[in-house]
Amino acid sequence: MTSNTLRHDTVLANGKPTTRVPVSDQDDLDVWVTGEGSPVVLSHGGFWPDLLVPLKVELAKKPGYQLIHYHRRGYGGKPTEPVEFSVHAQDIVKILDVLGIEESHVFGHSYSAHIVLDLVAQSPDRVKSAVVAEHVSGFQTEAEQRSAEVLTPAIERYESGDREGAAAAFLTAHGASEDLIDQISPGWIDTFFQVDLPALITWDFDPAKLKDSETPIAWIHSSEAVPLFREAGAALQKWAPGTQEIEMADSDHFFPVAKPAETAAALHEWLMSQDTTTS
Repeated sequence: MTSNTLRHDTVLANGKPTTRVPVSDQDDLDVWVTGEGSPVVLSHGGFWPDLLVPLKVELAKKPGYQLIHYHRRGYGGKPTEPVEFSVHAQDIVKILDVLGIEESHVFGHSYSAHIVLDLVAQSPDRVKSAVVAEHVSGFQTEAEQRSAEVLTPAIERYESGDREGAAAAFLTAHGASEDLIDQISPGWIDTFFQVDLPALITWDFDPAKLKDSETPIAWIHSSEAVPLFREAGAALQKWAPGTQEIEMADSDHFFPVAKPAETAAALHEWLMSQDTTTS
């Protein structure tokens, strides 16, 4: 598989956050805002809160974007309770409210792709366009049902105290390379298994809500996407027929960090087409 041969770049860390946005009595989210122009929210997946920083750096080289990157609940070093995708979606709305932004493009990778879909269903007036990068579940595909077989042993290893082994078992099945797995902190592993995973297992999303959606949606996937991601993407196109498919050549699930320049170029092309259409 390509993921065994591609060398993933080091996950870069953000500097001091631009602002902190309170989203609950116990959760304040770190938010970084870069540049001026058309707003773009970058929502990270599980395990690595800064996985999209290389993509943000490359996209910042393109003209005309206000880039908004944030750490989801639990990834700021502060423990929290399990959070449903619908709540994560409203966190984005709260960030936009604090920044005084009415409408934004939203990019969600992996776990956060589900957040983007929930946001489109809940608050379509706040989403100028949605980019869904290799989501996992929500459409009851055969591959989704098979993926549950990976969860059980990973959860058992985590509950037995083997954090690293649990993360490796889960991520290897989804195409992660060893060098990328080595860059996960124990705290991020805890957040995934304690905050993220419960919502992933119980996500109850009605894809019919997307059928009449007028929000432009792009599904961006890797050329070496495993069946889980391909089947989920095909299901998305079924429920939202206007979804535009974008394939990243010679890449795997972690293309935003492995090929940030190429990902930024593809994203830039999509964003420009949407800004031109609505201007």
